[in-house]
Parts: sequence; structure tokens; C-alpha cells
Amino acid sequence: MANFCHEDAFNTFFIWTVSLKIGGDFFRKSLLFCACFVLACPHAAAEPKQQPGNNMSAARVAEFKHFFNGPITIEKVDKFIAERPSGTIKKLIIGSDGGSAIAGMKLARWVKDNNLDVEAYLYCHSACANLVFLAGNKKIIGAGSLVTWHGSSHQKDLRELLVKYVETLEKSYFSKEQLTKDDQAFLDEKKSSIATLIKFREMERQFYDELQINEYITRLGQEPKTANASDAWVATVRAMQKFGINNVEAPEGYGTAKYMEPLKTQVFNCKGKCMTFDVDERDAVVRTDRR
Repeated sequence: MANFCHEDAFNTFFIWTVSLKIGGDFFRKSLLFCACFVLACPHAAAEPKQQPGNNMSAARVAEFKHFFNGPITIEKVDKFIAERPSGTIKKLIIGSDGGSAIAGMKLARWVKDNNLDVEAYLYCHSACANLVFLAGNKKIIGAGSLVTWHGSSHQKDLRELLVKYVETLEKSYFSKEQLTKDDQAFLDEKKSSIATLIKFREMERQFYDELQINEYITRLGQEPKTANASDAWVATVRAMQKFGINNVEAPEGYGTAKYMEPLKTQVFNCKGKCMTFDVDERDAVVRTDRR
């Protein structure tokens, strides 16, 4: 059974300690997020294997003029937003396997600020699921489509990395023993990514607080153990509601074994092994797939 975890405490001392080491240099510079950043969602994804059919109504064709297709990058998001002035679009259709977490946040903020509906077309994975889909006023999952999660900046291995970094910093400031070469190399290597991680975690926290969504949905399939990078999971509409994800419109039986069976080998980000979560008779979120 999935347990709702409280955010692990990184109190004022944590932020103060890290700031001693990286704050002055980091926050004076413009915030740059490199493609290799540890929490960045999967890199360039393949385009959807299917494209909108030719038998659509005129209204549906018009909706697909606002189709965000493929990897989420800063360049694509900036261009997409620039071509759609405020008030000219009511729904964003998106088919994406993720990309830059920062670009995903920018697109999600634009969706929220413009009160747009979001429709996941074929697949919406990683930054698409964590940010863009959740920002929609109405959240629509198209027929034969999936919204899949696989982790976030709050996931277990990144929390452990933060703890290790802070403990090593404490050792450098308060221990009478000198740091080992390995300790110093660790601090030097992780300095930039840890600073970026802290900054993005705060952005992400504010985002979920505004939406009143429990971010644990983004790491539901990973804990108590850390999942493989390729592992992904799907939640039924009832399970999503348990995390505060409301106003979801999805096909009948979405996320159930019957719904997943014809899709699991077609949607490449699941690699045939998508975990699924539903709500049981005790009103608890539980994993329902069987491997």
C-alpha cells in the first residue's frame, strides 16, 4: 500500500549551511540549467508514433493547431508561447516524453496563468506529467493515451544526495579533521547541481502548493526503494484524486489492467512494464499491476 510521505525536513540550518558554500557565487549569477542536470527529465524523446487523423471535425482540427509535440525544451516552449498571445487559446494538446524540467515549469506556468485545459495525446511523461498536465484547468486524457510519472526533484536518491552534501559541508566547517580528497572532490563536483536542485525544489514546492496537489504522485512508484530510471507508473482517476488531481476526464477504465493491456507494448516509455495504481476497498492507494 502506498503511504503518503511528508517532505523530508531540510530546515533553515540546511539552507544556511549550503548557502555558505555556494550561495554568494550562485545567486549573483543568472540561473543556468544545463541539459545534464541530475533532475532533468528524459532527454529528447521520439515524436509520437501516431499523428492526428484526417477524419477529424473542423473544431478538432482547430484544436490541433495548438499541439505541443515532442521534447520540452526552452527554445520550443518560448516559440510556442510567443505564437499564442493571451486569450487566443483555450486548450493545450500535448504529446511529449518530457525534457527540461525548467522548460516544463515555464510551460506549466503559462497554462495556469491562462486558465487552459490540457489534453494528453498518446503520451505525457516526466516533465509533461509532473508539471504541464497538472497545471490544466480541465485535465483530459485522450483515448488510448497515457500520463506517466517516473520521479521528481523530491525523489529518494536526490534527497539522499542532499543529505550527503550537507553532512560533508558540516564536516568541512565544524570538524577538526580535514576533508579527504574524495570528500572535497564530491563537494566540488556537486556544487552546481546541488544549488540548482535546491532552487528548483523551491519552485516545484510553490507550484504544487498553489495547485493543492500532493507531489508524492511524482514518486509513488519509487518508494520505499528507488526505481530504475526506465520505470514509470500510471494512476487511475480515483487514485489521482487522492493526491488532489481533480477535474480529470479520461476513457472508461483508464489505468486498469484492461485499459493497459493493449497499450503497454506500444508506449515506449513504459517498456512494457508500467506500474499501475488504484484505490482499494479501504480507500487506500495501492499498486495493482502484477509482473
